[in-house]
Amino acid sequence: AETFPRMFFALAGLVLAVSRAALILGSGFRESRWRTALQGVGLAGALAVLTLCTMQTYRLNDAWRTDETLWQDMVAKNPNEGHSLMNFGLTELNSEDPDFFNIRLDLSYEYLRRAAGALPRDPEAQTDLALAAEQEVHEAEAEKYFQRAIQVGPNYAPAYAYYGRFLLRRQKLTQAMELARKGLQLDPTSVESWETVAETYLAQPDWKSAIQAANEILRINPDSEE
Repeated sequence: AETFPRMFFALAGLVLAVSRAALILGSGFRESRWRTALQGVGLAGALAVLTLCTMQTYRLNDAWRTDETLWQDMVAKNPNEGHSLMNFGLTELNSEDPDFFNIRLDLSYEYLRRAAGALPRDPEAQTDLALAAEQEVHEAEAEKYFQRAIQVGPNYAPAYAYYGRFLLRRQKLTQAMELARKGLQLDPTSVESWETVAETYLAQPDWKSAIQAANEILRINPDSEE
């Protein structure tokens, strides 16, 4: 997606180059009829390139309308590219639009499965798939994917944090805290890990420790809504 805008700079330069080249060539001919003809060719070429630029701009504006349309367009162009599949799946998973009959969730789960298959050694892809599986109420699969994420990315803190949160929802507080602490050992600034710590303290309940963890989150990310 990042390469798309770059061609506009090249095409704008091409318009200037074609029109200027035709003007220079035309000025080299003494006979006005040749000069006029070459200048006309240059003008026609410039207009043709500008027309192509306009059409491409219109098409890209439509693709870039929302995050969903952007990644949908990327997936259409690169159906086997793991990161495009992952980002499109996450866009559907995190969408705030109404999800009648879990259509978006099912679509997200399918694309994140494809992304995890294309990126088998990527802990982020495995973690995202686990989160989607959890929302699909496939608990056994979700736990398997969380464990897979930790296996392929033992230094990826969010995998521990989200796996801990998964266990916390199943009232496994001790294991949840152990995983969250492991995430913090790997990355002391991991907001996901601190959030799991805070939620685990809330579940105990240990209000003082929960507030301390929440303050740590705000120190790292003052804009955190969580």
